[in-house]
Amino acid sequence: MNIEIKSIHKSFGSLQALKPLTLSIPSGAFVSLLGPSGCGKTTLLRIIAGLEEADGGTIMMNETTIYSDEKNIHVPPQKRGIGMVFQDFALWRI
Repeated sequence: MNIEIKSIHKSFGSLQALKPLTLSIPSGAFVSLLGPSGCGKTTLLRIIAGLEEADGGTIMMNETTIYSDEKNIHVPPQKRGIGMVFQDFALWRI
């Protein structure tokens, strides 16, 4: 699955959680997101999965647009075919 991300960005109020980002991930590639706490890694993954809506930009998967603020396209999470494992296992703590 090819993923093309163009100028995706997200803010929560006055906090810019994800600065404009453009990224191309070819099919079969192994990609790691590295950075300090609060730099936007989880926000980006949530936006790709459709769990969070970006403020602007475009996301394409296999040349199909799944998010575009300009074209008003927002494919729901259940139709994206993306899985996500959260890093915080708070649901299973006793």
